[in-house]
Amino acid sequence: MADPTDVEDFGEALLRANATPETIAFEIADVLRDLLRAIAAEDPWTGTYRAAMRMDRALELIERCPEPLSWSRLFKEAVENIRDTGRAGELEEPIIQAARAGLRYLVEQSCDDNAARGRASQRRAAFLHEIAAIEQRRDAVIRRRQR
Repeated sequence: MADPTDVEDFGEALLRANATPETIAFEIADVLRDLLRAIAAEDPWTGTYRAAMRMDRALELIERCPEPLSWSRLFKEAVENIRDTGRAGELEEPIIQAARAGLRYLVEQSCDDNAARGRASQRRAAFLHEIAAIEQRRDAVIRRRQR
């Protein structure tokens, strides 16, 4: 019988208790967040280190998960977790849209396939459009509040 005061037994019990698809997807979302932070940072090494540590934890949970796992489901839930901006206000939403457009532009800029230049050009135009939308929304809110 396992000793309930044994730190190793407690750690293992904690891992097993958290080895659910939902928790694993949350860990993967944190890996993605850390990688996105690393991409945006002047010094990416802290973000990559944190992503690696979180990925190690996700793998420990995956090893202990009693349910069959689907990468597609885990990635879908992780992405939804990051995309959830339910608490974004009226002025925040266009900023989030511009950030997403900027991310699409950054991704296409990093590609080197034959169609990358065309996609990057389209994404750049969309990004600049979304930036302009921030000011338009801000101005509309100010005018409405002044009435």
